[in-house]
Amino acid sequence: MSDREDLQAMLSETIQTGAITLASGRTTDFYFDGRLVTLDPRGLSLVSRLSFERLAGRCEAVGGPTSGADPIVAGIGLASHEAGSPLRTFFTRKEAKGHGMGRRIEGPPLNEETGSSSSTMSRPAGAPSSSPPRWWRRRPAPGWSGLW
Repeated sequence: MSDREDLQAMLSETIQTGAITLASGRTTDFYFDGRLVTLDPRGLSLVSRLSFERLAGRCEAVGGPTSGADPIVAGIGLASHEAGSPLRTFFTRKEAKGHGMGRRIEGPPLNEETGSSSSTMSRPAGAPSSSPPRWWRRRPAPGWSGLW
C-alpha cells in the first residue's frame, strides 16, 4: 500500500455521518475528525511528509490556526528539515494573548522584505469545524481517490 493509500484508509475511518450536534448547538449530518489521524504517530508522519511534498518549492513558511493545525504545522516543519529544505512555521490565534509576549502570530519572524510566501491551513470563513474539507467536496464519497 502506498503512503497516499495508507493515509486515505486512515482518513476514511474519521468520517462520521448521521445527526451530530456541534459545540455551537447546530447539527450536521457530516463530521470529519482529522485529529484522529494527526494525533496518531503514523498518521502525522504521513500527513506531514505528503503535505511537504506538495508544498516544497512553493512557499517558505507554513502555518495555521492554533490547536487544530499545531501538529500538522510542526510535522511539516520537521519533514521539511529532514528533507533539507526547512520551511518556517507559525501558528495564528483568533486574538492576541493577554499575557507573555501578547502575540497573535507565534513562530520565528517571517521576512516580509524577501517576498516570502506562506501556506496556511484553515476552513472557509464562517464554516463550522465539521464542514467537509475542500478536498472532500471535490471527491466523491465513498471510495474517493487521489486525496493528494
